[in-house]
Amino acid sequence: MDVLSKAIVGCNLIDGTGKFPIKEATILIEGSKIIDVGKGIDFPSNAEVIDAAGKTVMPGLIDAHTHLGSPHMPPGTDQSAIQDALTTIRTANSPIVAMFMLKSAQQNLDAGFTTVKDISWVWDPLGVQGIAVRNAINNGWFIGPRIVVFSWIGMTGGHCDLRLWHYPSTNPNLARIGGPLVWPADQVADGVGEVLKRCRQALRFGADGLKTSADSYELWGRSSATAKLYKNYSLEELKAMCDEAHRHHRLVSMHSHSPYGIKHAIDGGANVIEHCSRPDDEGIAMILKGKITTTATLMGRGPIEATFDKKSPRYELRLIGRDFFMKKYKKGVPMAMGTDTCHGGHRQGLAARGIAMMVEYGMSPMDAIVSTTKIGAEACNLGDQLGTLEKGKLADIIMVDGDPLKNIQVLMDKENIEIVMKGGEVLVDRRSKI
Repeated sequence: MDVLSKAIVGCNLIDGTGKFPIKEATILIEGSKIIDVGKGIDFPSNAEVIDAAGKTVMPGLIDAHTHLGSPHMPPGTDQSAIQDALTTIRTANSPIVAMFMLKSAQQNLDAGFTTVKDISWVWDPLGVQGIAVRNAINNGWFIGPRIVVFSWIGMTGGHCDLRLWHYPSTNPNLARIGGPLVWPADQVADGVGEVLKRCRQALRFGADGLKTSADSYELWGRSSATAKLYKNYSLEELKAMCDEAHRHHRLVSMHSHSPYGIKHAIDGGANVIEHCSRPDDEGIAMILKGKITTTATLMGRGPIEATFDKKSPRYELRLIGRDFFMKKYKKGVPMAMGTDTCHGGHRQGLAARGIAMMVEYGMSPMDAIVSTTKIGAEACNLGDQLGTLEKGKLADIIMVDGDPLKNIQVLMDKENIEIVMKGGEVLVDRRSKI
């Protein structure tokens, strides 16, 4: 008799909703979806049984802010040779970017991330190559996670004018990574007409959403005295972008750090505020009233325990960042976990570090898991399909050797992620074969 279903049995279930774990739970899967979950569930005698006794089972993890095509490594790292090779040959929309993105996506899947939200980057601003990789995975040509692609729309001279990322006035390390050798003039959009055309191009190519910026520092420096004064795009342009995206049932994410930029994003119609680093009380009230999702991009390098080391040159900034993070957390601001993998030596495949950083900054382990599952799905516009282990949702599931509620860092070692299942199919299996 053919096996029609799978049953994960005997697990310690963390369902992603924030509820208390269920011990010795069963998850019944048929095809790509969960058809029942809980204690004492019967399953067909011909079901494939996955024994999860002593293991933690939870939703597949979600990185709600990454850049799959950006190998942004400083000199001297073990990745610098790869970076140099890519730098010398790629241009805007070079085919090698898609190849690198596929590699990056697979590294995330191997580490338990069944969904990633790619927010495009210098070499693929409209996300065309990300869309190609997404479609190739969806067609079954390659194994990989679910990829949600948000196209990058930017004004001349703003954060999303990606030519600025290799100007002499920016961080010297940015110049070293090799800005696009070919940069078409139409990679930016100014005025409502151009913005609409650029948005429609992205949506025609198949973008899952749009990304822009509501503030920036590239032309004015990083100091709070200047950067906080500059907003990107006029309110009219932002509203036109959001109206067009919403008409196509797509979300708009906006990069915003300053209190001014955050409120500008909200006024413009943003669904997701990326980073949302320093909101004031008024901004937080607007976020809550508008039911807006944010991402917290805290991922750093070095030992997590040394994040708040007083000897660190970034100690004072991290204290300020923690204060804002905890202010948002205590007020109930929805925060998805995003790694923003593209800066300062970050590498793909290590996204679970971002979950651990949320805990280091003061979030409970359970809430950090919810941020990386349920809220992450909402930030990807997939909250009705995945992010929690509930009836009718897609069976994106990981089985963990260890208890992340007792030690969140267990998720950082991919060897602890024994099974990675996407849509009911086991794609990674590290169980001992005896």
